[in-house]
Amino acid sequence: MPLPRLRLPASSARVDVRTPTTSDDDWRFALHCDLEYLRFIGSPVSRERFDRLMVDERSGSTDMMSLVLVEHSTQEPVGEVVLVSQGTRDVELVLALTAQSRGRGLGLEIA
Repeated sequence: MPLPRLRLPASSARVDVRTPTTSDDDWRFALHCDLEYLRFIGSPVSRERFDRLMVDERSGSTDMMSLVLVEHSTQEPVGEVVLVSQGTRDVELVLALTAQSRGRGLGLEIA
């Protein structure tokens, strides 16, 4: 099933949602190595594997769509939302916040 079309950028009271760029790759890779985050979704990936995933994501040849969360007050990325097609009518939403952004209510605000 194709992923839904989204109107971007979007925002909440404290966070903007936008499509990722190559300048986001380093902090996104660090997020994907964060063991606290990974305990819910799997194991860390190598940088080489992560870079291949980013190429696939940008080309649209994957069943995932990532969106970057940027805090208004700092203009710094605070996490990402990943939409994953389950091959049916279902789409799984994964919300991942950087370690310093957890516990501040941002996840509830985005959801």
